[in-house]
Amino acid sequence: MADTAASNEVAVPEKDHDYGTPHHDGDTHSTANTVHQRLRANSTIMQLKKILVANRGEIPIRIFRTAHELSLQTVAVFSYEDRLSMHRQKADEAYVIGKRGQYTPVAAYLAGDEIIKIALEHAALEALFTASSLGYTIVHKGLLCWAPMPSLGKLYPVRCLFLLLETIFTFIFWAMVSREKSYGMPTICPWTLSDLPYDGCCNHSPLVERIHGEADGLSAEQIKVKELEIQARRNAAHNVKSHILKAADYATWKSNQIMSAAVSDRVKKANRQNGTYRCTTCNLNFPVPSNRDRHYRSETHKQKVAGSWKPEVVKDPQHQRWVASNKASKRYNCTTCDKPFDSQQHLDRHCGQETHKEKVLAMKSAAQLAGPSS
Repeated sequence: MADTAASNEVAVPEKDHDYGTPHHDGDTHSTANTVHQRLRANSTIMQLKKILVANRGEIPIRIFRTAHELSLQTVAVFSYEDRLSMHRQKADEAYVIGKRGQYTPVAAYLAGDEIIKIALEHAALEALFTASSLGYTIVHKGLLCWAPMPSLGKLYPVRCLFLLLETIFTFIFWAMVSREKSYGMPTICPWTLSDLPYDGCCNHSPLVERIHGEADGLSAEQIKVKELEIQARRNAAHNVKSHILKAADYATWKSNQIMSAAVSDRVKKANRQNGTYRCTTCNLNFPVPSNRDRHYRSETHKQKVAGSWKPEVVKDPQHQRWVASNKASKRYNCTTCDKPFDSQQHLDRHCGQETHKEKVLAMKSAAQLAGPSS
């Protein structure tokens, strides 16, 4: 989504340019300024004033970097769960999508009506305002790819995967500046490049960029410690904001707490139904991963994994009530030991035990010593 004047012209480079050798971060040495000047002079992309990216993760960060190089203002939108994400910090403006708990972290970025509302109320994107006033609406939206936030130990390979996906999307939809260069990639765009109704702004393949985040020389224990430190910093920042809001506006803080609890309950219920955190060995679903981890540490689970677990005999509830009634009424009672039993069979077995017989003999001896009563 972007603020742009209507234009059907497609700028085609007059000739190939030598884009130079890329830096470690992907920029070029001597030709970056030349490319940007040519874009400003010839391309319809320079009619843009402000660009809004309805995405998350590293893709909007790369778009914002290019936009800043082209002197464009940038706008980010984010779900409540992504309020501490890096793409929000990299944009000139950032706005939350909907209210807290209104959307899931992924569904928020597909909420076209909410994003249009943000564009009209805050981002001042004139093209969207004009289109909305004329009755136009968003009819096509989709999600190219998505993945949960990886742990620190998996951050580098996941970034490698997304860089590969970015390269594929870049060359399928041809987001490159030149329509004549191959950029060292096979032609995988299914359309004729000259017929594309937009101009590209990428001057190099994403594959030449350096991937940050590799945990060099860190053991598994060190990575775990670093993850805990990062999580502690995030929790501390969230707690500070929560305390400030509580002191400034208690009603809003309380409303947020109630809404957060309701969202948490819905998420837990969905996790149980969908089997998000499932123990396949015991055929059990859990609402949160901590419950599943605690189950993994239980003796029952360990015995099932080892194959030594024996199921407990489940007694009939009606039988349990009958047993309790017999004991309470002392229907099968041993008067010698003053002990009730649940059935005649158990009473007979008790009477045949040596302990009971000894008590009976002791009582008879005591009665004989006492003699006949006068």
